[in-house]
Amino acid sequence: KGVESFAKWVSQAATLLPQDLRDWIGQKLPEYASEFLSAYAAAIPGFLSSIAVQLVFFLIYLGFWLCDPLPVSTEVSQLFKSYLFLKSVVSLLYATLMASLLWMLGCKLWVLFWVLTFVLNYIPEIGPILAGVLSLPAVLFDSSIPDPGAKTVTLFVLGMLFKFVTGNIVEVHMYTSRGGEWMRMHPVIMLFLVMVFGMVWGPSGMLLSVPIIAVAKCCLVTADVPHVLLDPLLVLIEGDSKGPHKIFVDRARVKAG
Repeated sequence: KGVESFAKWVSQAATLLPQDLRDWIGQKLPEYASEFLSAYAAAIPGFLSSIAVQLVFFLIYLGFWLCDPLPVSTEVSQLFKSYLFLKSVVSLLYATLMASLLWMLGCKLWVLFWVLTFVLNYIPEIGPILAGVLSLPAVLFDSSIPDPGAKTVTLFVLGMLFKFVTGNIVEVHMYTSRGGEWMRMHPVIMLFLVMVFGMVWGPSGMLLSVPIIAVAKCCLVTADVPHVLLDPLLVLIEGDSKGPHKIFVDRARVKAG
């Protein structure tokens, strides 16, 4: 019924198209949509199990850092704790916003997507977008939801808005104001590092990419690396020509305080 409702909505929305094309859409779209929905439903259990396994490994890695079983400095340990706390707050906020939106749109799986969105949001940049994409078919093909096409568009637009506000405004502000100078990274560099760590270690690497690079940044600065080498690296990581100066100011403020 959900597929039939979707096909009917598309046919009604495509009134400007030629009649032959509309007839072809009416004939072929239900078939293609059914195939997609079957593949989508079949892929979800494997995807969720993979995420659960990777989440367990992520918690194990993080537990080692939080419990300090390795001879790491207090600053490095505190960095991981700050990242975990701040990322958890942002993930909770984004997951709650998306789940509330799904509930308002009439989606019965809003609890499942709350959990899924909360977990996936730990993957920088890619995770929240993936969670939003996975939630679209749950609204689009639900026959119990009136006007599913319009509500899917609403979900897409507001979901992108929630992602931008939580990821590009709230999260960045929390990192720079409460997470310390080590969390400042340019979004393009962050996305590149997420992809590299993902190719090396899989989803666990994607989850750990930001704190690992933040620790590397901390070690470079505290190791008194020559500025002729350090400053270009900081400019590259932060995407800001004033990055080295900001680090100097932040370090001086910490020492003075």
